[in-house]
Amino acid sequence: MIPLMRVRNYVASFDRNLWALAVAWLLNGLGYSMVLPFLSLYFTEARGVSMSQVGMVLFAAGVCRTLGQSVGGAVVHRLGCMRAIVGSQGVQLVSYVALASCVAWRVPLTGIGVLIALSYLANAVFQCGADVLTARLTGTQRRVEAYGITRVGLNVGWATGPAIGAFLAKTPYSLLFLLAAGVSAANIAMLVALVREPASVRGPAPGAAARNGRDDGGCGWSGLLRERALLALCAVCLLLTLLTSQLQSTLSVYTTQVTGLSRPQLGWLYTVNGLMCIAFQLPVAVAVNRRPLTGVLSAGAVVYSLAYLTFAWNAGFPGALLSIALVTMAEVVVQPAANAMASLLSRPLDLPRNMAALGMARALGLAIGPLIGGVLFDAWRSRPLALWAVLSSFGLAAAGGFLLLGRLAKIPSAQAASLAERR
Repeated sequence: MIPLMRVRNYVASFDRNLWALAVAWLLNGLGYSMVLPFLSLYFTEARGVSMSQVGMVLFAAGVCRTLGQSVGGAVVHRLGCMRAIVGSQGVQLVSYVALASCVAWRVPLTGIGVLIALSYLANAVFQCGADVLTARLTGTQRRVEAYGITRVGLNVGWATGPAIGAFLAKTPYSLLFLLAAGVSAANIAMLVALVREPASVRGPAPGAAARNGRDDGGCGWSGLLRERALLALCAVCLLLTLLTSQLQSTLSVYTTQVTGLSRPQLGWLYTVNGLMCIAFQLPVAVAVNRRPLTGVLSAGAVVYSLAYLTFAWNAGFPGALLSIALVTMAEVVVQPAANAMASLLSRPLDLPRNMAALGMARALGLAIGPLIGGVLFDAWRSRPLALWAVLSSFGLAAAGGFLLLGRLAKIPSAQAASLAERR
């Protein structure tokens, strides 16, 4: 009875809108992960496309995702978080339906690439709106936990989506896009019914800053140049994402074509990743909440590097499971901590712009990373140690960057920010 009361009290200690937002992350991740992990396989196996060409398609789509973060910051600032989130899910729904048609009719690669880019852009707008709303619904002292909660929702979706995709591996790939469209429709209905954005944080009316003769932040990108600590954080996160982006691109092709895993086994790798995130995300978030964030991020980046390097030993499905477990432990440390640091470095009105800047850095890494991974895979598929050693070096460089950032920049802790907030 006491554990149940503790759970109830913990849930009640956060705004109920945060829990509904976590469900929105779940549904968004579910639709996305049903199709994304198998995209590279579809191109290489069903269309006979090389990994270098796949990398180029994902790079172009990733550039659109980078632009989507900027669009998301502007939309959130002008229209509010909820309009950005719901609108992005509407665009996502349309893109999934269109992709289902293109795959069924075997439309040329260029046409599919355009729609993938549209889907990436919509997902970036969703992420920006949801990240800003998470910060606005939560006090600074529990910001890492709040981002941990939304990531639990995301990872429930990521644990379920690939399992569904693997189970339906022998069905037409277009069917997965139609299922993803249905999930987006359900997400829109849930958001409209359950999530309410506090009126006090919807941002100033358009033109208010100009009338008042001051820079209110929010969407003023020129002011970002003065945010040196935030820009440094974005640069280091971009570097780390060059490594972490391999999970969604190079890894799926490497494990099936080099390691010899079946598609259902590949689906289980992503499912284990999601399940472990669900199990460990909140306990880890609570544990690291009181520690220096730059040290936490540096340690996580080192674990990321070691985890990806272990894929080079090619120990079959058990070895791949161990490697993905190490990747997951790094993920539950790094992702919410980076979001929390960006929010703690931001004034309230700067949140849309600054969270969009962090999202743009990650999106650029997600665009460049698969391109680098694809080129290296085509060149070194028979030399896995060289392949994963080069990719893992990005994580080690990021670890050094986080440590340097902690030494050179004044990074507020969650507790210090909370005291300042109360004053």
